[in-house]
Amino acid sequence: MTESEQAVLKTIIYSDIFEYALKKEEIFNYLIGKRLSLNNIDKILNFLIRKKIVVEEKGYYYLKQEKSLAQLRQKRADISRKKIIKAQKWARFLKLNPYLKMVAITGTLAVENADVGDDIDLMLVFSKNRLFLGRIIEYVVLKLIGKRRNPQQKEAQDLLCPNLYLSEENIHIEDQNLFIAHEIVQMKLLWDRGGTYKLFIEKNLWTNNFLPNWQKKFEVNSGNSGERKIKNGFIIFDLLEKIAKNMQLKYMRKKISSEKISDKALYFHPHDVKKEIMENYQHKLTQFGLSE
Repeated sequence: MTESEQAVLKTIIYSDIFEYALKKEEIFNYLIGKRLSLNNIDKILNFLIRKKIVVEEKGYYYLKQEKSLAQLRQKRADISRKKIIKAQKWARFLKLNPYLKMVAITGTLAVENADVGDDIDLMLVFSKNRLFLGRIIEYVVLKLIGKRRNPQQKEAQDLLCPNLYLSEENIHIEDQNLFIAHEIVQMKLLWDRGGTYKLFIEKNLWTNNFLPNWQKKFEVNSGNSGERKIKNGFIIFDLLEKIAKNMQLKYMRKKISSEKISDKALYFHPHDVKKEIMENYQHKLTQFGLSE
């Protein structure tokens, strides 16, 4: 295969790990490692179909197999849209948090590929030097409305699960690979303040090294309504932040497994999904005689 044909096939292979059929435009947006026009992608897809490597069903493309991924995608999309409506409703309560700058859905729900029993993964960005104080407020708010998932809770359908906390001065993601690039470009913004989402994308343009066709058209999705302004400069709040940080880090370090915690970022992913996905991707590439 040519490099262009390999790029299209790699994109479909990666999506297959999640049992996620792709539209032609999505193959263009998430094309791995190469820039191609939609017209060139269309020609390559026809070639892959003739070679019986890829099938097309109702405008969706996926690796040839017995299961209909087009039907599965439509089923999961219906489930996901209901979850997203709930997430949008409940995320409004987080606007009460004066230190919260951005709330976004991540994971499978962000691309409408969630199952019924799935929770709602969230990424939260907080004001500078207010990560830990802001997290306490977030915890209380979501607990009060009864929509926050507990760490050990197994049945968590439709519950909010904040598992990535960032401080606004640390929104550049250092862990750079194909999986993280997808997580960043596919996340679904619920609301932000002061253009935080736009800044987040600009600070992580390294994603273009993996997904060079992807470009974001920014829309206004402001969380200013209901915002409470508390000056970060007040000494009392600096003291409260220090106390909150020391208490939380002390507690977290006793229970840490594969999570990553620091003064400016908290990654709560006890199961290393990234490693599993990338190993699965590499295995599938090998099956088709491809390499990264």
